[in-house]
Amino acid sequence: MRVAALIVIAGCGSPATSSIDAVMPDDRIIVEPDAKLAPAFSDDFEAATLDPRWMVLDATNVDAVYQGGQLTLIPHANALWYNGSRGGLVYQFIPGDFTVSTTVHVHKHTTAGPPDQPIELGGLMARAQGGASENYALIVVGFGEQGHLAVEHKSTTDSTSVFDESPYTADAELRLCRNGATIEVGYRAIGAQTWTDFMTWSRPDFPNTLEVGMIAYDGESNPDVAASFDQFTYASGGCP
Repeated sequence: MRVAALIVIAGCGSPATSSIDAVMPDDRIIVEPDAKLAPAFSDDFEAATLDPRWMVLDATNVDAVYQGGQLTLIPHANALWYNGSRGGLVYQFIPGDFTVSTTVHVHKHTTAGPPDQPIELGGLMARAQGGASENYALIVVGFGEQGHLAVEHKSTTDSTSVFDESPYTADAELRLCRNGATIEVGYRAIGAQTWTDFMTWSRPDFPNTLEVGMIAYDGESNPDVAASFDQFTYASGGCP
């Protein structure tokens, strides 16, 4: 049995005291990697400790627990991805065109069952690093703004968010793709073969390299939510 490793980071860009040994500063100037030489970004979360390639955007917004083949993100109070505010993000820098997917289970943190408070969600994000404003695209499942379990998409440009949701479950396979200036998100039931294309955006403002990874967030002063991820799968090129 693996021992849980709680990622504890004092602040943005500080090194972890446990399973992440090389957290990089969020505000550093990055060198654009060559997409042809990019490492394999996939992770089945089966290693004894979390791969140090993963970074935490801002540990004041999220705790990350690594145990038993899953990575679980537990957002702090009012850690919300909306307009200029931030939630939790565990990410890698990924260049060029890509397709990433994950299996996520969004559930209460303190007891069993799905979340039941508005804006308790988890899923995938692609985000432009740094800058004076927030720029990202995401797809999540959980308890949405409209008072029910849902799948939600959101695009934020210069800290202005546009989103929509559809009734769904709190467990799903999610996909996020980039093909040039086009970002596409989709979802499907766990184990299904066909993706539901949920939303496509044109984001010519995105740089070549993005912060891409897993998120959890909430809009509650007393949240009770966690998002558990079974794996993170990467393929070069946009959605097939």
